[in-house]
Amino acid sequence: MRKLRAIVCVMAVVVGLSTAAFGQPTPPAPPYVDYQGTGGNLLAGPFYDLTDPYDPSTRTGGPHSPVAGDSVFLRGATTTTLDGTLTASYAYVGGVEVWPMGQPNPTPQGPSTMYIVNGGSLNLPLDSTGRFLVGNYYNGTVKQSGGYVQAGRIVMGQYGYTGTDSYYQLTGGTVKTGGNFYVGFADADDVKTAKLDMSGGYIEVGDQFVVSNNEGGSVTGTVNISAGTINAINGDFHVSGGGTVNQTGGLVSVARLDWSTIGGDGVGGTYNLSGGSFLDLTQLALGIGESTHGTLNVSNGYYENRVSINIGHLGGTGVVNISGGSFIHMREPGDDVTNYRVWVGRHGGTETPNSFGHLNITGGSVSLVKNFWIGAVGSNEGKYTHSTGKVTLSQAATFRTEQLLMTGSTPAGGRVENCILEFQLANANNFDYLVSGNAQLKATFVISTVGGFTPSHDQEWKLITAGSFGSLAGHVITPDYELSIVGSDLMLKYTGVGAAHPGDANIDNAVDVGDLGILAGNWGGGPGKTWAQGDFNSDGWVDVGDLGVLAGNWGWVGGGGGTQPVPEPATLGLLALGALGMIRRRSN
Repeated sequence: MRKLRAIVCVMAVVVGLSTAAFGQPTPPAPPYVDYQGTGGNLLAGPFYDLTDPYDPSTRTGGPHSPVAGDSVFLRGATTTTLDGTLTASYAYVGGVEVWPMGQPNPTPQGPSTMYIVNGGSLNLPLDSTGRFLVGNYYNGTVKQSGGYVQAGRIVMGQYGYTGTDSYYQLTGGTVKTGGNFYVGFADADDVKTAKLDMSGGYIEVGDQFVVSNNEGGSVTGTVNISAGTINAINGDFHVSGGGTVNQTGGLVSVARLDWSTIGGDGVGGTYNLSGGSFLDLTQLALGIGESTHGTLNVSNGYYENRVSINIGHLGGTGVVNISGGSFIHMREPGDDVTNYRVWVGRHGGTETPNSFGHLNITGGSVSLVKNFWIGAVGSNEGKYTHSTGKVTLSQAATFRTEQLLMTGSTPAGGRVENCILEFQLANANNFDYLVSGNAQLKATFVISTVGGFTPSHDQEWKLITAGSFGSLAGHVITPDYELSIVGSDLMLKYTGVGAAHPGDANIDNAVDVGDLGILAGNWGGGPGKTWAQGDFNSDGWVDVGDLGVLAGNWGWVGGGGGTQPVPEPATLGLLALGALGMIRRRSN
């Protein structure tokens, strides 16, 4: 075996290896590092040693025409531009396949940078024999503004050491894979990063598009999309391993009727959609697998799913936060509706049986097809599961669904624990929540106030309008609120004190003899007394302090009636005597 002495082994297999295909950087000065070439690897390019001629038996040495099975290496702090045609089997930007013989494992260096411009074409087989590796052992960068790249698989960040980075910037041109596209792949015990910045161009993925695939190591993958298209024509879309997708524009389309995940295999994933469109024709799972957390944040843009959405599944935690834009779950006309579901808290796992899903809607427009389930009760591989689903709604959002199914179990004291529907009150406006079909309401209703809002006694809101309702029996609701079904509307009433006027125990917008009677009827009582029992200073007792509050507001009339003058001391005395008289009659 001959030794090719080179500090970096770059470049590639080209038809004729013309200077039109690659820019020719100036080779570095000696000393050189010995590298042991192996069969099947073309170690040639601008940094070859001219004193070491090409050896056809080992395919090492000086430049030559491509041979089947050749590989291309670009490593070290070097840059090249692809503006012609390059045909090979493997292409490495920032990496080698074997270490220099007799040399210690090298530290990350570079980055090696390849520019792909208009007229440039990297042609690798679309099957498993064609691989384009960026950041393989060494730091690697690809900046593509035009041209065409095809490979059976593109892998960013495979192998390498802690600190190895891989970066792909796509502003134009086309990238096509017959198999997977990995933005971050770690199958060794190392920590590294991989990032894809996309502001134009087109990516077509034949199988899976994966952000952060960790198999023994730790790689953090990040994808930033501001324009262009990612089209998984026959595959899935996976964000896990702590990976993040930030989409502010462009289009992501996933076409195969299979699974896509955000957060999987025990680690988390996050998708932030603030612009553009995400068209998902798969079963989407957010937080699938035990100890897994997946989050989808929609603040603008458009998300559409045409199969099913599982928020928290198989022991994982899934969260969808919608504050703007559109979130659509739909089906094709004529399709069987039983296969189209949205689960918020689906089945548990095998060891940790409970999953948790949270759909938090504070703005935007949400439209869901039939079979909208909150919480799930059932079994998975023989284990009883009691997964929790929670949906939070604000008055700023629009929500449409064909069916609402909340049929939670009551395992503890008759309380419904695994179906939670929270309504956030910020003002007196009704909620825009329409169920065209049936709404089942066996759930825990949580009522909260936001923005400093304080409801008034007997104030009402329309929560849900539905074609029909199931029974309210078995539901649980926040104290001081009550539900009722009036025609086709689910109504909420506040029965608490709220912003009641001091001294108005019966909250009839007047402080008068009725309130005095209530105070007298509870005189001396406590602890634990309430406003409605005459405890106006909230100390749990009905005593002289509360009498003073009532006397100080005696004669007040709300609703435009004005406030009567504060009583004189003599009047206060009469009020006290009147109260004492009532107390004596009560004791007799």
